[in-house]
Amino acid sequence: MRQIGRHTALGLMAVTVGIVVIGGEAGQRAARAQGIAGVDARVVALNIPGASAIAEVGTFLNVPPPGACANPIPSKFPSYIQPGAVLDPKRILVGSRSNFGAPLASGGGQEGSFLSIDPRGPGVLRVPANFAQSGDQASTLGGAVQMFSANSPHWLNGVNNPGAKTAQFAGVSNPLGLSNNNAFGRIWPANAPFGDAGIGTSSIDDPTGQPLAGPPNNLIGGVYAGSLTDRDVVATPLQPQVILGSLSTGAVGTALLGPSPDGSCKAVFAVVTADGAIVQEHTLKGLDGLASAGTVRPLLGRSWNDFRNKDDSRGKDVEPRLGVIMNPYTQAPVVRQLFVSEPFQNTIAVLSLVNFGVAPNQVFGLQTVPVRLRPTPATSRVLPIT
Repeated sequence: MRQIGRHTALGLMAVTVGIVVIGGEAGQRAARAQGIAGVDARVVALNIPGASAIAEVGTFLNVPPPGACANPIPSKFPSYIQPGAVLDPKRILVGSRSNFGAPLASGGGQEGSFLSIDPRGPGVLRVPANFAQSGDQASTLGGAVQMFSANSPHWLNGVNNPGAKTAQFAGVSNPLGLSNNNAFGRIWPANAPFGDAGIGTSSIDDPTGQPLAGPPNNLIGGVYAGSLTDRDVVATPLQPQVILGSLSTGAVGTALLGPSPDGSCKAVFAVVTADGAIVQEHTLKGLDGLASAGTVRPLLGRSWNDFRNKDDSRGKDVEPRLGVIMNPYTQAPVVRQLFVSEPFQNTIAVLSLVNFGVAPNQVFGLQTVPVRLRPTPATSRVLPIT
């Protein structure tokens, strides 16, 4: 695959990767990733420094409770999902290390943002460097590029949640992961605001780009950070973590796990950290661990330059990231699997999940150590967009 330079944000817009697990119980039989025969792609946008996570917005579930576990975006933010709006289902969200001119929030880490981009135009979009100086959801290029959220005062957790333990953090700061939760209806970034060795943050963001308003837990609001939002800090009444863990290093990937196994119908999402640990975040009860450091091959101390000539500085200052996705199938017999890419080993870790703990505080737990999938020898390694 051809390498893509730092200022090229989007080149891979139509890639579908198939992974097949062959027969039987999850993770107990041989499996392999199928090679990609070809990629039909084009450059959509340029001038997005440190481009990272990319996801199509998609259509948000429009089924009210009790049919769905949450009150979805179509019922609360209908204007934000209309054609041309920031969460128009056909638009794409793209992470960046830049605020694009929006003022940096104090004490909450590095710059970083998510842009909402319309990929349907025929030309290549060249994003102006300071189009978001107004510090809100600014737009440029006739609305083809819009700011969704950045590490700026307008998007601090404290705007909607002044009593939160993480009020000083924004929902986005040096973003490295993104989970589009189209069922529970929010955008969930994962961030390394202080680099891969510093504490990580992850957030639940409304279509406004601001961390969740009216959250299930006012001590969390819409941002999890370090150990500030662990279960033993924010649960009411206070209770010990079911599995130990925290966002002790940068958050490098995230994915929805689904409704909590405790029967509360609250969302739970997984976050992978740079040291190879995985945590799970419950929107009401806070953060528990899921897998200890080193379960996934760590990214600490690694550089995208490991894929390149050592004299090539293009990826030197961009923290590496990985991909995370949850097996979405819920029909019996349910097989809950979390797939986590390991880019420096060219492998995918497959973790089988089970219910763990005692009701009413059940969480997700690991069934076995992860099984690793390796692409066939003919498969080309896809280098990161940096």
